[in-house]
Amino acid sequence: MDPIKLTGIQQWPESHTVKQLHSFLGFCNFYHCFIPNYSSIAYPLNELTHTNEPWKWNELWANAFTTLKDLFSSQPALLIPDKTKLFILETDASKVTSGAVLYQANLNGDLQPCGFISEAFGPAQQQYEVYD
Repeated sequence: MDPIKLTGIQQWPESHTVKQLHSFLGFCNFYHCFIPNYSSIAYPLNELTHTNEPWKWNELWANAFTTLKDLFSSQPALLIPDKTKLFILETDASKVTSGAVLYQANLNGDLQPCGFISEAFGPAQQQYEVYD
């Protein structure tokens, strides 16, 4: 990611309005493929944009906001996939989100992410039963 954009996200002030939060989430959503468990982390912030309640920035939202900012600057570069090598797919789900990481071994033999995907479930999907 562009170092200028990383600096910008680190200096992004906490939101005081839904419009400001939408702006931050719009930026984050564009780059969400670089963040593991993005939907789970951003879920409280997304819920805040759908409420008719008066704006009250609390610790839950502040933690999600700070965590996202920190993750953007600390994530390793994604490995360019090599279709001739073995892929490893790791998945996870909760009642409100699901996610996956696609790994491949790098030149040192260490697993490195090739990409992340995550999705927040809608109200109907949150009612689905979970099976092992």
